[in-house]
Amino acid sequence: MQPSEAQLIINNLNKVFIPHRSVLEMEALISIFLVEHNYDEIREVSEKRPSADKLCDILDLHDEPIFKNIVDRFINITVDKLKPIAMYSRKHHDINRMGNVVAYTKTRQPLYLALYRLKFKFLLIKKFLDRYAQNGYRLDSNDPAEKLHDVLYNDFYESNLNSFKLMFPEKQVSDRVKRKLNLAGNILSEDIVDMATFEYFTLDDRKTNYIMRSIKASLFIGKLMFTKIDVLNPFKTEDIQIDVEETMLSNDFLPAMIMALSIFHSENNIEMIKDTLSAIEFLMNKVLEGINKAVEVASGGNIKLELNNNLYEKEIL
Repeated sequence: MQPSEAQLIINNLNKVFIPHRSVLEMEALISIFLVEHNYDEIREVSEKRPSADKLCDILDLHDEPIFKNIVDRFINITVDKLKPIAMYSRKHHDINRMGNVVAYTKTRQPLYLALYRLKFKFLLIKKFLDRYAQNGYRLDSNDPAEKLHDVLYNDFYESNLNSFKLMFPEKQVSDRVKRKLNLAGNILSEDIVDMATFEYFTLDDRKTNYIMRSIKASLFIGKLMFTKIDVLNPFKTEDIQIDVEETMLSNDFLPAMIMALSIFHSENNIEMIKDTLSAIEFLMNKVLEGINKAVEVASGGNIKLELNNNLYEKEIL
């Protein structure tokens, strides 16, 4: 008897999301950090293999014991358990590793989760733009004057929020127990959800910044884990003209192109809409190929994803 789709989701929750909660906690923490800090401040941190204390110093968390605990769990438990892929020479980086990765498959689960979250976010944007194009360049909005980047943001925010709620199922806990948990210095599931989906913007472009913060948080923790297994450039594809990681982070990609597309939509400039969508699609596909390559590297070549597919699900809705 084949398990139902609902049962598969529950199985995935039990096997991946719940045991590796620290990945999601760390994503939420970095997302909050990026509200007031530039990603360049932490971009090279992963290559230095920071200890938990050192990372707390960088993130200025020593006066925040609850957040410090998140870093401790992530670095000293989750990252520490990752096993490098066996190979004949450990002096060279970013090469195809040789050896038996099967023995290390279970240790890679937190890394798969980080990559799942990273690809999930890019697929959200891709699916939104695909629907927009298929709908004759019309938005799924009751307000014809609404800006495209506002509708995209709302779609991204709600989907990301629902994803976090799925991965952090609510427990029936009394207010009395919650108060005791808070007094004990613990952080509750709803706190992580609030952190990961924290809204902060005063200008239109802040909404695009929210999306980029979320993407950068997943990228950062993924890079930390890849460094542990001796892979410094996991997103490198055969296309040497496109640096996938740089593309993910570039202001000329999503921030600039989404705002340009929004302007062209408001002006009903169909030709420029088509040109901009074509440019976004080209770079988006390169990014997705790069993430797929990272999954392949992490799995020793055992997992090869289709462009629109993600780990733990057949196709994102």
